[in-house]
Amino acid sequence: MTNNVIFKVKKNNSINNIERKSKICIYNSDFDYFTVRGINRSLMEICNFFSKQISLDLFNIINYKFKVRLQDIKLVKYDSYRECLLNSKFSNYFNISSNLEKGIVSFSDNIIFTIIDILFGGSNTCRVSENYVYELNMSELNIMKKILKSVQKSCSLAWKQTLNTDFEIFNFTLISKNNFSNVFSKKNVFLCTIFKIQFHNTCGFLNIYFPWNFLKNIKNRLLNKNFNNNSEKKLKKISSKVIYDIKIDLDVHLVNFSLSLPEILALKTGDIIPISTPEDDIIAYSNDIPLLIGKYKIYKKKHAFLMKNFFNK
Repeated sequence: MTNNVIFKVKKNNSINNIERKSKICIYNSDFDYFTVRGINRSLMEICNFFSKQISLDLFNIINYKFKVRLQDIKLVKYDSYRECLLNSKFSNYFNISSNLEKGIVSFSDNIIFTIIDILFGGSNTCRVSENYVYELNMSELNIMKKILKSVQKSCSLAWKQTLNTDFEIFNFTLISKNNFSNVFSKKNVFLCTIFKIQFHNTCGFLNIYFPWNFLKNIKNRLLNKNFNNNSEKKLKKISSKVIYDIKIDLDVHLVNFSLSLPEILALKTGDIIPISTPEDDIIAYSNDIPLLIGKYKIYKKKHAFLMKNFFNK
């Protein structure tokens, strides 16, 4: 079902159809929506190549068939995912050889523990010290290094094949809770690629956070040939028009959160799981065109969308 929406542009009125079913995505003034749109096809090619390559590399490690597929690509602020990364037993940061920027690789706990169990009969328990996110014995640490080496190899190869240029990620470092604040700040913005991994009756996720500043620097290499300046200007023109008589259904997506395997197994009917709402501004868009900027609010004990402005107005 669609509504007729009238855009007032200078002295002329034009009519456009906007779908009632619209979306919400996290918005921040540091994010370049049009850059993401322009490089999306290249990112998809890189991620699909990586999915196939990492599946083969992980198979070579434990001789189990892995199914890895891209789940989502989105821009995120470090501050919004800080708690999740701190609680992860397997979060690591890496450098990009051609840039001083740092990224993050994070695995679901159950993925690594299952691999450890298969290879060395691991206890599937996590030993957490006061200072470190996780503490592995020597055998488990060697397994983790092999897995990170596979991620490093597959990721570098995927970028090289797509961009036809040298690209290396290197120097994976196991992150401690204390070091997180020294390496990253709330100002850090990442392009997060989320991969779903299935094997041996286990399902989890691998998240790779690429530094957004680095991607903006190589924007011209990633831009689609058909996505030129004219199309970018056209999108900006559409999104900045004054909109009247608009009716949009807003889909609200809360910030991602995770539960450890022991926490999931301990759940009972009626248990309440606390979740948080985004602190950042959010943007409503339709047909991939950004329209409104606002915030999540509680109004008269109900969840509400507080509009702040039109996008790019």
